[in-house]
Amino acid sequence: MDEVHDFLQKIGYLTHDPRRWHKDKDTTEDIARKDLAHLRSSDAVVLTLPSGNSSHIEAGLAKGLGLPVYVLCWTGNPEAYMEEDAMYHWFDWMGTKEDWNG
Repeated sequence: MDEVHDFLQKIGYLTHDPRRWHKDKDTTEDIARKDLAHLRSSDAVVLTLPSGNSSHIEAGLAKGLGLPVYVLCWTGNPEAYMEEDAMYHWFDWMGTKEDWNG
């Protein structure tokens, strides 16, 4: 997902990319604490699709913390994702990188 990270930075967003700061010595509890700290210090969260379970959990936590959550469909059709799972309707915006106007 380096392409997504680079895209968001290019359009002016400060990003936290966990792959760049997780260390081999970190326990899963350490990683969870760091992830939550980054969520709490964020102004918004961008969930890129396709994503795994952990990313979806973090997006749900962010929404629960009152942060806006934007779903960026890097591949695929946003409508197809929304038809597959109604929970995407809870997020603040969903679209493709071509739709993104930051």
